[in-house]
Amino acid sequence: MSDDKIKKSGGMKEHLRKKFIHGIFIVMPLGITYVILSLLYKITAGVIDPWIKYLLRSIFQPEKIPVVATFAISIVVFLFLIYFIGLTAGHFIGKKLIKIVESMILQIPILDKIYFGAKTIVDAINNIGGGGSTSFSA
Repeated sequence: MSDDKIKKSGGMKEHLRKKFIHGIFIVMPLGITYVILSLLYKITAGVIDPWIKYLLRSIFQPEKIPVVATFAISIVVFLFLIYFIGLTAGHFIGKKLIKIVESMILQIPILDKIYFGAKTIVDAINNIGGGGSTSFSA
């Protein structure tokens, strides 16, 4: 930006303020995305990560295991578990097991409200995508 434009728009202080705020609005979605992905990793594949590290350390030398390897293996194992749960849920034993777990959760006073709310949100999102209900109790 030229000096004339800076003077016309309110001075250097105003220019710096506007550009700083503009920069924040560019970086903020990236930061929010990072925080959400980190949280999702910690509550999903991040739970598996310590087990993978333990297993790899018992097989290989600990100093030779790259962090990226445990991260990638944890994600692959987690995705496989999700697939396996989906595969099992379609069969008789899976349906019975899910029904038992859901009935146990729904008997715990505060947890039942949280589970029901989360399930309602997931069902609503799933219905928007045309996937049907996530209820397996039928």
